[in-house]
Amino acid sequence: MTDDKYISAKKLKAHYAWWGDTEERKRFDTIVDVQPAADVKEVVHAEWVEDGYYDGEIVCSNCGTPAIINAEKEVVKSFYCPWCGAIMDGRENGNERVQIQM
Repeated sequence: MTDDKYISAKKLKAHYAWWGDTEERKRFDTIVDVQPAADVKEVVHAEWVEDGYYDGEIVCSNCGTPAIINAEKEVVKSFYCPWCGAIMDGRENGNERVQIQM
């Protein structure tokens, strides 16, 4: 058995739109619609940016929340935003796979 692959049911059904309004298409749509939904979350990509409002504070480009400051009063530019969970790789949201360098 292969690993699970999470897909968009809407996009899958649109891919087979060429079937037209046929009984086969209606059965296919029903089969897709009755499949159990996986508990997944969309991947969000962002980056740490300098906020122009508060003396160069470093914030998440997705949620605007400031980065964490450690005990030495240094900004911690983590690989994920601790507030919204965005992957801090500096890329736009999209369908491309991103490998983070750690």
